[in-house]
Amino acid sequence: MARQKARQNNTTEPAVFDVKGLRDFLGGTVALSTLYKALRAGRIPHRRLGNRILISRRQVVEWLEGRQE
Repeated sequence: MARQKARQNNTTEPAVFDVKGLRDFLGGTVALSTLYKALRAGRIPHRRLGNRILISRRQVVEWLEGRQE
């Protein structure tokens, strides 16, 4: 019950995802290969830190809502 309530308040969601975390955030319905292709094409906002791909939760939410190109 407490875990469900925390999730509703978004207190357990990280501020930054890796690609697998983004897939989980999207409900696990998008293949990793599809996400990597979209990231490579620049369709999903992200930053690279060395070999790591970092995706801001806030930017993804804005992108999904159509507030960001």
